[in-house]
Amino acid sequence: MSRVSLTLHQVQKSFNIQPILKDVSFSVNAGERVGLIGPNGAGKSTLLHIITGQMQPDGGHVALSPATARLGYLSQGFDPNPQLTLNDLIHQEVGLPERLEQELTLVGMALGNEPDNEALQQEFEETLEKLNRSDNGRFQTIIASLGLAHISGDAPVGQLSGGQKTRLALALLLLNQPDLLLLDEPTNHLDIEMLEWLEAWLRTISGGELIVTHDRTYLDNSCSKINDLDPKPQTVREYVGNYSDYLAQYQQARDKQWSAYKDQVYEVRRMKQDIERTANHARSVELTTKPNQPNVRRLAKKVAKKAKSREKKLDRYLASDERVE
Repeated sequence: MSRVSLTLHQVQKSFNIQPILKDVSFSVNAGERVGLIGPNGAGKSTLLHIITGQMQPDGGHVALSPATARLGYLSQGFDPNPQLTLNDLIHQEVGLPERLEQELTLVGMALGNEPDNEALQQEFEETLEKLNRSDNGRFQTIIASLGLAHISGDAPVGQLSGGQKTRLALALLLLNQPDLLLLDEPTNHLDIEMLEWLEAWLRTISGGELIVTHDRTYLDNSCSKINDLDPKPQTVREYVGNYSDYLAQYQQARDKQWSAYKDQVYEVRRMKQDIERTANHARSVELTTKPNQPNVRRLAKKVAKKAKSREKKLDRYLASDERVE
């Protein structure tokens, strides 16, 4: 697989008349660990649903390159068929090595009898690809590291606790070896030892990762870029570095913006005072001017016109892109 990249360009989404996302643009490339942060309700899950195709954007587009790249998504809710056994579910999702070998043998024998059967050819290729990705040692490592090794393979999935189901979902995702990972709160139900293992494991993966979490320590240890989804402008700002680097850059930018805003408030107040003085001067001259003083009256009208012009200038300034939020 060539180098994988995920690109979002001016993605927009509204629910009824309420905008959620406006012109969201960013990319996740192979080897990058990108944290997606923002308060609850900012639209992080909506954005993940758009990326995975579960939801369509109102504008913009999402591109995965190459198009054949496999996207792996860890959602917050995992509710498999409770009647399946643990081994049945694992085989259904990623394939157990011993079962895949048996299936490959059976499909190969059938294909020997019907070499032109396209359905059998495709089944053989898919089974072989799964088998090539499977590794019993790797399988045992992931299951054990996520605290699932003690669960019998014959145990019904419906008997697992919520935390066990969450860790199972993460195990299935890692076992499937997608080219790009989308992780929504991957640290839920993980103890310190599991977290440290996950951080180390993900560092060995060559694909890109987009991670949604409120765990600041995890963001510090795992991310090389932070994408801040701000619910007020409803767009994403990118910051290079981990969460601590983001905080420093965010505070610096906020202090700069606050300073510029205070300068703007002072300038707007000065302009309003100047307009008021000019308008008052024009009214005063006009009220005190006698009928036999036409030149003075013309001057008063000229001053009033100047005040009006300055009002329009102020209105344009307040409506322009130069205005500081």
